[in-house]
Amino acid sequence: MQLAPNIPIPLDTIRYAYAELGHLVNSDLCTQLGDAACLGECKRECLNLLQLVQQHTRNIPPEEYWIIEEGIQLMVLSLDNASQTSNDVPDMPPVAASQRVYTGQPGHPCVDIDPDLLRMAVNLEGGPTSLAAVFNCAPMTIQHRALELRIVEPGPPVYVEYEHANGTITRIYRSSTRAVSDIDDPELDQIIASILEAFPLFGH
Repeated sequence: MQLAPNIPIPLDTIRYAYAELGHLVNSDLCTQLGDAACLGECKRECLNLLQLVQQHTRNIPPEEYWIIEEGIQLMVLSLDNASQTSNDVPDMPPVAASQRVYTGQPGHPCVDIDPDLLRMAVNLEGGPTSLAAVFNCAPMTIQHRALELRIVEPGPPVYVEYEHANGTITRIYRSSTRAVSDIDDPELDQIIASILEAFPLFGH
């Protein structure tokens, strides 16, 4: 399969493909346990993305490339294990991803999240919102736990205050939006075509 390696694929496109692949893998692991044919197709999607990422290493920061590569390899390993696992009812209940801990203090109970599961889930899913159902808590709680455990870095402040000589304070807000891409329409069409050729199931 020709993936047009000479056409640079934007980093955001690779990030989106990685996040979508994580959703696909998690869905198949939950619903297709023991189905070697279906899980094998999902594994091919993983290997296709891995090949695409390896062809565009210059577009990806080294640390992020390592996370994506390790994440895809973990997906492949999980799919291999799931294809060999029986779909019989387990003898023991599954390990809870989170649990409520009552501290005796006023307010809601504390949500205790397994650090290893959270670390892996953040890398696969890419955001607290999509993990709320997995850990049975609010996205803000997931973000707080990830910051406490130093799994993620805090973002820049929303605004910065500057005090002038006369005592007045000016509040300058920082923009969180990325710069608009300068890719023209024909080049964008080529990039999208290569992504759809490699991952025909995305978007369906």
